Amino acid sequence: MQIGFDARLVAYRGAGTAHYIRSLLAALVRLDRANGYTVFLARSGEPVLDPALAADGQLAYRVLLTPPHHRLERAALSVELAPCRLDLLHSPDFIPPRLRRGVRSVITVHDLAFLRDPELLDPPSRRYYGQIDEAVARADAIIVPSESTRRDLTELTEAAPEKIHVVHEAADGRYRPLERAERLSALHPGAGGARLPADLARLVSGEFGRFILFVGTVEPRKNLLTLFRAYEQYGARAGRRAATLVLVGAEGWRVEAELAAIARLRAAGQLVWFQAATDAQLHLLYNAATVAVLPSLYEGFGLPVLEAMACGTPVLASNRASLPEVAGDAGVLLPPDDPDAWAAALHELIEDRIRREAAIAAGLRQAARFSWARAATETLAVYRRVTGREEAPPPAEMVESCRR
Repeated sequence: MQIGFDARLVAYRGAGTAHYIRSLLAALVRLDRANGYTVFLARSGEPVLDPALAADGQLAYRVLLTPPHHRLERAALSVELAPCRLDLLHSPDFIPPRLRRGVRSVITVHDLAFLRDPELLDPPSRRYYGQIDEAVARADAIIVPSESTRRDLTELTEAAPEKIHVVHEAADGRYRPLERAERLSALHPGAGGARLPADLARLVSGEFGRFILFVGTVEPRKNLLTLFRAYEQYGARAGRRAATLVLVGAEGWRVEAELAAIARLRAAGQLVWFQAATDAQLHLLYNAATVAVLPSLYEGFGLPVLEAMACGTPVLASNRASLPEVAGDAGVLLPPDDPDAWAAALHELIEDRIRREAAIAAGLRQAARFSWARAATETLAVYRRVTGREEAPPPAEMVESCRR
């Protein structure tokens, strides 16, 4: 079987769907030595995987001229892909091109925030994602990261339930607990290593003291205004012992109120904002944080929950959408519209050492239940099903070897 995988978005974005593409592809080529993979790159893109991951002849790259999200993308891609000899195309950004007869289409729908709140999008994005109904109708299979997104698809689109397959995502394998000595060694990089930005170095070293970490785009659905109100209540109670609030994420759409609150808290010395961080820097921040928070009104999956838990950081999360599914019993789940509850939970989890230690242990167990090896196994089963090549699952020892 020759599998096409659209990885063009990696050249334009560093997180979200791009993370999914890199992680799933790496796990697939480790697991599946029987099939070939053609990975489609943007004109400015570079290979997305370490060549050592693939067997000889297993992986090929092909550059496409059509950029993602272009208004003529579907028609132009159809022309570019016509000469390719594929059995299946996986479109992880979920708007697939028209394919020649016999080529099966698998799409991944990460979330349906754009249907829940269309005003989150600018007009070009609204036109692009407005193709969702045709996309789910034409796809042979639809992969979603959570039962929550499965429910959304059946409620908000006419997707056939039998086409939908839940394949949970996972934290990258780099996310693990670090000893304090490991964190501090990053402050003094060896030859060729990059020094940390000053504020990040102070957080990692402990100079700023305890801190609360939020990771995600600054946008309305992340519910940061409730977090800011809760933080101010918590700060009034904790006084000089209050933890600093740290945000990691780019500025999104329609965030005037959030930006005003951020400016106020920064001026008071209570908030630090990194609009970008590398994976290595984020790993350090997760490990140094006292608690991680995700108060979102809506998430298709909620990867920062698992990343924080995998690093041994307790998590407070909203009890909406997919977050209870991802956090399980290991996270403290709270109503997203109750700043009083968030303020009380912040104070308790930060100040109660026994509660924190129990949350850390539970979080590590919860994060271990998710893996990209398992996601690859389940994705490959979808590929086989839609192409009529259903087979027995790979041997357990092969799956286990992908986890190492």
